[in-house]
Amino acid sequence: MKHSMKQSIRTLIGALAFASSLSASGQQEVMVSQYMFNGLFLNPAYAGSHGYTSSSLLHRAQWVQMDGAPRTSMAAIDGSLLNGKMGVGFSLVHDQIGVSRDLDMSGHYAYHLRTGSRSRLALGLRAGLSIYSARLSDLVYWDSNDPMYQGNIQNKPV
Repeated sequence: MKHSMKQSIRTLIGALAFASSLSASGQQEVMVSQYMFNGLFLNPAYAGSHGYTSSSLLHRAQWVQMDGAPRTSMAAIDGSLLNGKMGVGFSLVHDQIGVSRDLDMSGHYAYHLRTGSRSRLALGLRAGLSIYSARLSDLVYWDSNDPMYQGNIQNKPV
């Protein structure tokens, strides 16, 4: 029993050492609560899943009248092609949180396979462009000489 306990502790220490050597980075995902009105945002296979062209607009403002409060705006359109065998769509999402801004533009494609008289399987693909920027100069920080906060962050297509 003592041998297996020592082996378990060694394994745990080894796993912790390995995990601490890995790096991780985080990101803020767009937050919306009305998914039923914007299926294209969740799943590209939703494109053309109905027999008509559909569009949606969504705006979410949180903590109104506070500086840097999260705001998200979304627009999407999708429709079916070839008697419902394919679907295409386009979505535009603008997200603001504090000093950061993110603009995502995506095209959506779906292929629908009929699997029964009342059922089908949809496969989807999304491709897009994301443009991120952060005005670090608007931050309040302790060390005004820190070079990390001297400029702004911006990525844009080349």
